[in-house]
Amino acid sequence: MPIITLTTDWNKGDYYTAAVKGALLAKVPNAHIIDLSHEIRKFQSAHAALLLKSSFRFFPDNTIHIIGVNTESTEEQPFVVCKIENQFFLGTDNGQFSLISERKPELIIKVEPEKFNLQYQTFPVLHLYINVVEKIVLNSDIQLLGSKKDKINQQIEFQPAIDDNSINGRIIYIDSYGNGFTNISRDLFERVGKERKFEIWVKTRKNKIEKISTSYNQVSGGDLIAIFNSLQLLEIAINQGNAADLLDLKDSETNVIIKFKHII
Repeated sequence: MPIITLTTDWNKGDYYTAAVKGALLAKVPNAHIIDLSHEIRKFQSAHAALLLKSSFRFFPDNTIHIIGVNTESTEEQPFVVCKIENQFFLGTDNGQFSLISERKPELIIKVEPEKFNLQYQTFPVLHLYINVVEKIVLNSDIQLLGSKKDKINQQIEFQPAIDDNSINGRIIYIDSYGNGFTNISRDLFERVGKERKFEIWVKTRKNKIEKISTSYNQVSGGDLIAIFNSLQLLEIAINQGNAADLLDLKDSETNVIIKFKHII
């Protein structure tokens, strides 16, 4: 049973999702279609890439991932099929694929829409991607869909600034509970921290945390907490509360600073 995921910035009430699912099932009747998310921020390919990076490795080999964000192609950013870690990704080559995995794609095909003799191209996911999916599912030679590319466009992730005694990071994602994921990894924290005492400042020194917890209930309800989540990223949360609302956390804007004590 082919597995196909959808990651888009479409509104729930629009017809887009239903139309694409119907067209996919018409082409691949036994497909198992999974909605990864239709709540990506408008035109934010990096947001879509983060969601895929966090989840695609849990899917079986040969899963097909459709990215319906920023689907207008240009000569510099064409439609592509990328095979990454034995899974297929369809979207525009705008740098998002470089954020999904650190590994070089095993195969990159620049899709040429004219090969499909399409009457309409205003809705690429519906008019083009489903035809590409059909070819992949049928084990067709996808190199016949267009021309082979040697590399994908790159997009630079915002990296924390570090020195001997501090890490200056940022909130990069806010989940449905209002928890803020930072771009500070456990590995970076341990490498810079060297088991020293520390303070974590969320936006300002007023919002201070002095320990890393291992579960949310290690603090009282309503208290601020820092934890390394399942992605091994530092997460800022409020136990049984919404940190994003209460602290006005902003995705890609709010700073999170860790200050380590000097070694005497």
